[in-house]
Amino acid sequence: MPSRKVVKGPIGLLIFNDEFNHIKFVTEVISQTLGYHPTQAFQCANLIHEKGSYMVKSFPYKELQKVQLIRDILVNSGLAVKIIPV
Repeated sequence: MPSRKVVKGPIGLLIFNDEFNHIKFVTEVISQTLGYHPTQAFQCANLIHEKGSYMVKSFPYKELQKVQLIRDILVNSGLAVKIIPV
């Protein structure tokens, strides 16, 4: 039986809307954590609010550990976040 090669593609950070965090707070957390300009962070926060979730950033799979740390920072800030395949 031939061995299968696992290809690990890009991953993304998906943030979910919730009933607890105000859009201004979500904007600030995204801006501070991901280094986005406040205008860009607000656009992300607005899409999260309107669509229920939004992938705020994608990364190559080799940066998984970095992505996990960013996810943890976002979660510890009170946001609902998931790492997803892109």
